[in-house]
Amino acid sequence: MSLVGGMTAFALTRQMPTLVPEPLPLQIGLRITSFAISCLLVYRAAMFIHEIVHRRSGELPGFAIAWNLFSGIPFLTPSFLYYTHLDHHRSAHYGTDHDGEYLPLRHGTWRLLVFFLFESVVYPLLVMVRFAILTPLVWFVPPVRRWLYRHMSSLVIDPAYVRPLCRNSRRRGRFWFRKRFAFSGVWRSWWQRV
Repeated sequence: MSLVGGMTAFALTRQMPTLVPEPLPLQIGLRITSFAISCLLVYRAAMFIHEIVHRRSGELPGFAIAWNLFSGIPFLTPSFLYYTHLDHHRSAHYGTDHDGEYLPLRHGTWRLLVFFLFESVVYPLLVMVRFAILTPLVWFVPPVRRWLYRHMSSLVIDPAYVRPLCRNSRRRGRFWFRKRFAFSGVWRSWWQRV
């Protein structure tokens, strides 16, 4: 519902000049409001990835697939990128090098703090490179696969985090499927703009 509401609000933002042609201050106010609502609802839909990862096996069958098809893959955040979040909740990993969501900013250098602030600008570009260039490269240069999986397949804040290799062959197959869809989504959207 959040995604549908967010996309509807975004469509209203784009169509506002035809819906409310006059007065201009009212039109601008309505566009800003509908855009803010759109951003919040789409953000809420995308952040549902947290609930996907925490749900128990067998709970809400098919929901993760639907979420990945309608939200995760279009926003280049398929759920396999966030399964490392579970390590954050393990007492043996929390606050260690095995916790990708922990960054010791208080004890780090000022460079680490600056990097942390710019991470939100750099990460979307890295995600595009990851799915548009490196995913197809894996098809032709298989040794890149292990590096890509370990270093660029996690939604984490610690740039030095190395994801452990997946031992579950069923989960590995689902990762493969979602990566292909995300790759095709990047290129499809790029070709539509050309």
